[in-house]
Amino acid sequence: MEQHRKECPGPPKKHRKQCTKCRQSIDKNKFEEHFEACEYWHCRHCLTAIVASERDEHQKICEEWQCAICCQRMKASQRDEHLPNCPLWRCTHCIRKFPRSAKDEHVQSCEFWLCKPCLTVVLKTERDAHLQKCAWWCCGRCQTIMSKSERDQHLQTCEY
Repeated sequence: MEQHRKECPGPPKKHRKQCTKCRQSIDKNKFEEHFEACEYWHCRHCLTAIVASERDEHQKICEEWQCAICCQRMKASQRDEHLPNCPLWRCTHCIRKFPRSAKDEHVQSCEFWLCKPCLTVVLKTERDAHLQKCAWWCCGRCQTIMSKSERDQHLQTCEY
């Protein structure tokens, strides 16, 4: 038995999971416990594992950046230039990604609708029902968002 413990590589890979924080291979049965207690944090920009207590400081100085839409990695200084020129576009209603050239076509055909006051996404066919029960309202003049109970008073004082 002692000899087996020394030579045994541990459970087969299918019984193990890799911690996304520290990158250790952990037994699946102990994974949740490890993940909660793991004191590391994984920067998705530069792919570095860092002690969690140093996370905020690292985020300020990390020189790498990854576009959340196309997943391309680049220098953080290229971020502002990349975003308007990203080859992909993400629909804020259905969250799907498309080539930027297909944006206009998709916006017309997307089956989802975003309620701007409460930021809830619903099917376009459920739009009217949602508006009836939504507790929030957006002024069409000044774009201020407020509760429906504040609407009448706002309309009397809206300066736009």
